[in-house]
Order: sequence, then C-alpha cells, then structure tokens
Amino acid sequence: MRPSHLRTALRGHAALPALALALAIPALSARADTLVIQPSNQDAFVMKSFPNRVTGTRNTRLRVEASPANKIRRALVQFPLGSIPPGATVSSAAIELYASVNAQSSTLTHALHRVTAPWQENTVKWNTLPPFAAAPSATALVGDGRGFKTFDVTADVQSAINRCSDDHGWLIKDAAETATNLDLAYISQEEKHPADIGNRPRLTVTFTPPPCATDADCRDANFCTTNERCEAGACVVDPVQCDDGNPCTADVCDCAIGCRPQAICDDGFACTTDGCDPTKPEAEWCTHTPNDGACATGCSDGACVGDPDRGDLDPVTGCFVTSVEPAGTPCSDGQTCTAPDQCDGSGACVPGPKDCGAPGCGGSAVCAEDCGNCVDDDGDGFVDRRDPQCAPLVDGGGQGVGDPKFRGKPVVRCQKAIRAAGSQFGKQLRTRLQKCADGVFLCLQQKPGDAACLAKARARCLKQTAPLSAGPATLDQRLGAKIAKACGPKKPGLLPVVPGTDVCGATGLGFAGDVAACATPQSAALLSAVTSAIAEAHRCRTVQLFTTDVPRAHELLGAGGVDLSALPCLAAGAQGGNLGLGKPAGVAKAVVGCQRGIGAAGARFVKQVLDAEQRCAETVAQCIQTRPGDAKCLARARGVCRKVTSKLYQGAQSREAKLKAAIARACGSTAPGKAPRVALGDLRSVLGLGYDTLQPGCAALGVAGLASIGDVSECLVREHVCRADQLLTSQTPRAHELLGIGQAAGR
Repeated sequence: MRPSHLRTALRGHAALPALALALAIPALSARADTLVIQPSNQDAFVMKSFPNRVTGTRNTRLRVEASPANKIRRALVQFPLGSIPPGATVSSAAIELYASVNAQSSTLTHALHRVTAPWQENTVKWNTLPPFAAAPSATALVGDGRGFKTFDVTADVQSAINRCSDDHGWLIKDAAETATNLDLAYISQEEKHPADIGNRPRLTVTFTPPPCATDADCRDANFCTTNERCEAGACVVDPVQCDDGNPCTADVCDCAIGCRPQAICDDGFACTTDGCDPTKPEAEWCTHTPNDGACATGCSDGACVGDPDRGDLDPVTGCFVTSVEPAGTPCSDGQTCTAPDQCDGSGACVPGPKDCGAPGCGGSAVCAEDCGNCVDDDGDGFVDRRDPQCAPLVDGGGQGVGDPKFRGKPVVRCQKAIRAAGSQFGKQLRTRLQKCADGVFLCLQQKPGDAACLAKARARCLKQTAPLSAGPATLDQRLGAKIAKACGPKKPGLLPVVPGTDVCGATGLGFAGDVAACATPQSAALLSAVTSAIAEAHRCRTVQLFTTDVPRAHELLGAGGVDLSALPCLAAGAQGGNLGLGKPAGVAKAVVGCQRGIGAAGARFVKQVLDAEQRCAETVAQCIQTRPGDAKCLARARGVCRKVTSKLYQGAQSREAKLKAAIARACGSTAPGKAPRVALGDLRSVLGLGYDTLQPGCAALGVAGLASIGDVSECLVREHVCRADQLLTSQTPRAHELLGIGQAAGR
C-alpha cells in the first residue's frame, strides 16, 4: 500500500505545529472537540487540454488554472471522516490547501464545489470528471502569496457526516475560468519532501459528538468507522484502517462500502491491461498493454490506443473507433432480461425493454426499481417513489403544524416563496440552455462550415450560461436569496420566520427526507441546505426535460463551449459529429423551426402542469395550516383543485392536446394530404433532431415505436408529466398528499 493519509485528533482547540501533526501516528481517539485530518485520502487534478490524462497517484501538486481558451485545470480533494461519529454536530470545518507557487495576483479567487458522485484519484480525468454542485461551497483569495489558503466547508462536512451519499469531497476551480492563464499549484498528499510534508492538504473540524447512554446508542451504518462506543456520555469511534500491504494500491475507505483499494497503475482505459512491478525503480512500476479485442463491442470496432494525451479516443475504453454500426443493428448488452437490444448509431448497445416477468428476471438487478426514471422497472404497477423499494413520499396525515397564526401562516408563505423561486430557477435554466442549443443548431443546419456563425453562437452560449456556475448572480444564489427572505430571519441575529422543525417536519414543509441537514434542524445552515437540494433537483430534472425535447443537447451545448460538467444529468444523447443534414435551405430551416417549436411547447406545458398542481397544493395547505378542521375551506380548495387540474389532460382544449397540436404545427403537415414540414427520417436522424436515440426510453414509457410525429408527441407528454411531478415534489415535498386531499385530476 502507498500511504494514503495521516490523522491527528486534538483535545480542545489547541493547534500543534504542522510537522508534528503530520508525524503523529497512530491517531488518537476522536473524543476531543477539534480534529485535524491531514493529509487528504485522495486528490488529483484534471486538464481540459489533456482530457484523458490521469494525475492522481503520482503528482505532488494540485494545479488549478483559468483560461479563456482550452487550458483549464481543476483539482479534486477528499478527506477521511471516519474519526467523526455519525450524528455529530459540526460547528466549524475548514480545508487548508498550501499554495507552493505564488500566482502574483491579489484578486485571483478559487472556489470549492461539493462533488456529488464517487470518484477515484487513479482514474479521474477531464473526460470522466464527476458531477459537482454548480454553486460553490466556499471561495478564497489565493494569489496573494505562498502558504495555506483556507476554505470554509462547515455545511458540507455536516452533510457528509449526516449522510454517506454526500461524502465525495470537493472540486477546486478558478471562480471564473475565463480571465487569465494564471496557474496556481497546491501541495498534494503525495508530497514526500520533508520540509513540505506538513503542508499537505488538511481539514480541521470542530464538532460535538452525539450524546449516548450505552455503546448501543453509538452503532452506525458507516463502513469507515469501527469500535463505536460510549465514553463519558458521548459517542466515540475509531477510523477503519485500510492498509492491504500491497505497494501497488492506494487504499481508501468509502463510507458506503468500506476499504476500496485503488490500483496506482490504472491508466483509466478499459482496453489496456495494467501491470505493476514494485521490484523495479518507481518510475518503471507501471505497464499498460493494449488489447484490440476489447474495442470490438458489436456496435463498433477499433484499435486500443490508450494514449492519455490524445483527445480523439473514447474516454472510457481508450479505443480509437474505426467503424460504427448503424442505429437499429441488433446487439447484446449481456442481460437476458432485456430484449431486443439495438445499437444507437454512436457505438453503444442500448438495452431493449425490460421483461421482468421472464423466468429468473423478477429478482435480477436489471429489474430493480430506479426511483427517478419515470418507469415501472420491476413491473409491480408502482413507478419511482410510489414503489415500496423507494423512499416513501412525504405524508403529514392531513395535519398542519398546529399553530395557525404564528406557525401555520409563515409555513404557507414560505412554501409559496419556495415554489415561485424554484419555478423561476427551472424556467431560467431551461430558457438559457434552449437559446444556446438553438443558436448552434441553426449554424450546423443552415450555415454548415460557417466559422463566424459558430463563433457568434458560442459567444451567445457563454453569455446565457454564465449564471449557471460563476459570478455573484448565479441562479443558485438568486434562489437562495428568495428562500432566505421569505423563510429565514428578518434580521441578522433573529430566529428564522419558519423554524427548522417546521421546514423539515412532515406536518410542515416536509424536507427531512431530502435534506440531510434536517438531522440538526436548528442549524443556521438549514435553509442553505434546502436551497442546494432544490437547486440540484431542479437542475437535474430541467436538464432531463431539455434533453428529451432536444436529443442532441449534449452535442450542441458542447459545440457552444458550455462547461458540461456544470450540468449533471446531461445524457450523451444523439451525437451527429457537429454536422447537419446537408439538405436544401428549406429543409434545414424547417428542421431548425421544429426544434424551436418543440422546445417552446415542452417548456410551456411543464410550466402549466406545475402552476396548476402547485396552486391546488397551496390552496389545500392554506386550509390545513391556517384553518385546521374547517370543512368549508377544504371544500372550496377541492373546487379550485378540480378547476385547475381538469384542464391539464382531458379534452380537445386541454394543455396536453395543445402541446401535441403545437408540435404538429412546428414539425408536421400544414394540411391533410400534404407532406410534413420535417420528414420522419430527419426527425429521427442523429444529423437532424436525433429522436431515434429516445426509442428505448419511449418504449419503457409505453410508446412502442416512433413511427410518426404523433408517437414522438405522446412520448414527450409522458416524459414531461413525470418530470413535472418530480419538480413539484422537490420544491413541495408534501405535494402528493396535498393533491390527494384536494382530489386533483390526474392523467
């Protein structure tokens, strides 16, 4: 094992010199209030200009750089938290990174963003960068000299302690990434020079351990803690040690699975066989033998190159693809419970519909319920969170908080503000993405090869997407400001208008199931955590809706220069190689108009569904929170619910019917017997709108094939209804309960 980290626990708040911290092995008990964790258990940096290069296990510096062009570098860092007992209350947490090179710019600002999915330092690279929160957790001026730079991550560490799924570390990036070519290097955990060992990354946490009466009170489900016990009325844990004795692995503890050895010679490519020989000089330990057979997938063929400095390789396999089978070619995904599988035209084998009723399939992993994909995966008649396999929807039993005037009214006002802010967040995100994609699509279809058109489209994209991840006016910050104004303290130092127990409780707003910070509802960071949860959910669901309407979204946004890592849940979708259909001007113009029409109609439909169902839910909430037991109030609320929701799906003038009509006008025939504006082949082609790639998802939603514009419309409606429901639930956790009380009409 290559040493992965050293830990020191300090009693009280006294700090030892950095070198003493680094040499204090083994770790002491985590009984004290302040814990200094040094170094990180894994760290790395990634480079946009070398998207396939892995740096994590061998580089002694973490490089971060902004660039107006391609030379962007970002770093990642994660710390072991196994010395802190789950349930502890974190009062402060700060990451310190030592700048070994002075960037000589007093205004240079770096930002820490919470990583939202697992990663490994031995394989992470630009092309496999994990998703991260768009809003930074902390920022700091870093270019004013060498030394430790400090970032406050109190709320993030509290979330990671409360919920293992939030423990994935942080990404460090320049706050703007467009200004300069200033390169700042932080010392990494791999540093071995004696004078700098104490300057490796460190995390200082001050916390109060949870109270206890017996050892049983301290048992937890964290795989990185052991020997959980009660001492002097407080829980104490020891960290799991993961040394496997193998010099070819870096051993990390993952709180969800336990010890996870990382091969230090893994080049991150599936087509190469990696070897490690520690008997050789360290620079010669690693070998990577190519295997061309691994590049023959049934949907594509190619050669195993595995060169980290080539950007034209498949980022996962390392293959240089030489041929791709057409979309619809039969293939096998290796699962007997999906059929028929088909190539998607870009080299991937897409699973066919799940047959969970086939012998042996009901209990297979492929038939497990996915709690957020809008599909009844296990075939039991229950979709997503209605399925017993998933976390249940919030149900307050039709009750309010019990204090109509002083607690009920603020809860209702807070809920309305959250709804308005969340809906605005989703609308602005969707509008900005649509404008970017439409501009690029016009260039590809109507002005192929026109560099000036594409440059103008890229400038528009950068302007539209700037508020997604940088600057003082991000969509996340606007969302947070509106929520804090309606639900938080009226003035600094005062109690919040809506207490944390009402924000989290099932009879209040019901956020406990989605926000880890609800474990400590009195925390000052609670509303910030609620904001982050709403923003992440809305970002994901809005992007999923957008990619349904615009299957080439990933390609178009990438061609527009958008930082795709700031858009989690953005599926690869249709990939047309940045090409258009190459057809006459009239056809190209119609294809562009079709995409715009579908995008506008889809966004409008989702807004209409959300507005109607939210009005119903809020009307019912008004009764149960401010007029509990008032049958007349509930009767009026049900009348409102029936009125607004009956217009959504039933009848020729319903919102659903108007969505389908709008799509038909934009893409279909202008009169009976006339050819459609956009031919079905162009609608489905990856060089056109790319709807062929939606076929598996549409089949899972009950639309067997895309043989007409009507089939496409029906698939879009089903997807939009489900995603709108998810958006509603993320900003109003009690929505399903309230709609049920209001007897709202469904589809």
